[in-house]
Amino acid sequence: TIPYIALDPKDARPYHGLGVALREKGDLEGTITAFRDAVALDPKSAQARQDLGRAQTRLAVFYRDRGLACLRARSWEAAKRFFDKHLKLCEQAADTEPSSLHKSNVAWAYRDMGDLYLLWEKPATARDYYLGNLKLRTELAAADPEDLDAQARMAQAKWYLSMASLQLVDAAALEYSREHLELTKVLAEGKHPWGDTWHLSKAYDDLAWCLATFPDPQVRDPGRAVELAKKAVELAPQDGNWSKTLGAALYRAGDWQAAAAALATSMELRNGGDGFDGFFLAMALWQLGDKDKARERYTQAVQWMDNNKPADAQLLRFRAEATGLLGLSKPPAPPKEEKKPPPKK
Repeated sequence: TIPYIALDPKDARPYHGLGVALREKGDLEGTITAFRDAVALDPKSAQARQDLGRAQTRLAVFYRDRGLACLRARSWEAAKRFFDKHLKLCEQAADTEPSSLHKSNVAWAYRDMGDLYLLWEKPATARDYYLGNLKLRTELAAADPEDLDAQARMAQAKWYLSMASLQLVDAAALEYSREHLELTKVLAEGKHPWGDTWHLSKAYDDLAWCLATFPDPQVRDPGRAVELAKKAVELAPQDGNWSKTLGAALYRAGDWQAAAAALATSMELRNGGDGFDGFFLAMALWQLGDKDKARERYTQAVQWMDNNKPADAQLLRFRAEATGLLGLSKPPAPPKEEKKPPPKK
């Protein structure tokens, strides 16, 4: 192929042939370069564009897999480097060969970046990427309203945004969560897998959690939160997370005894629970007058938080609330997040 390129460097066909040869050898970066040259010389070549888009997608998957491995290892910086490359290649593939598939891949890349920053305890940056994901998912769902898969992914995009917004004390979290629940009900009616019993129970639980734990008491609705949380528990009684939410909602509603019972169930179903149910159980026990047990649960919750999520915005709020109620020393202030640029639109 190289001699043919030398004979006529303006002919796209030898570059395309070189890309095919490099692809067979497994040289994805070289393949992309060759196909990109072919497209530059012959922009109307559908085959060259298709092959370039596919090569970019294959290399993107390579980087994503490594990013996910780093994410599981909690190596945030390394995960970011791989996810940055993954996102860039997905965007390039979408520009090379516009299609719903490539557009969906860009949305997945935004979601991966959002997940990274949320786990990295940088919710503001996570929300920026989740907004990019929702924008594309909404466009894809609007393009084919009968596609339940597209509707399901849009529902999930709203859920991601509700979680990030809740950590940022943004009341939009409640609206995103409500929309997520309504879309999940539609999926349930359509017998879609993401509308099954567990997903529906999760949607009820998510909205209940937002209504019970939103930082501004004027925004909370404990009564409605209890109602929704009970629906979640009825649908999936063995999921301890739903009992945790029910316990938090009952605590906000002032039913200390029922709250303590639900939170104890949550911790039993989840092998001891975590800092979330721990702080609420400590407060419920304190309200019931069992102060020694309340301090014990508080200490356990602090230990879990310090070992697992020391900078989690919600846990910091719950810890501060429990610290004040129990009359203990002031908890540390939450760290400030460094603002990152929003994703490319």
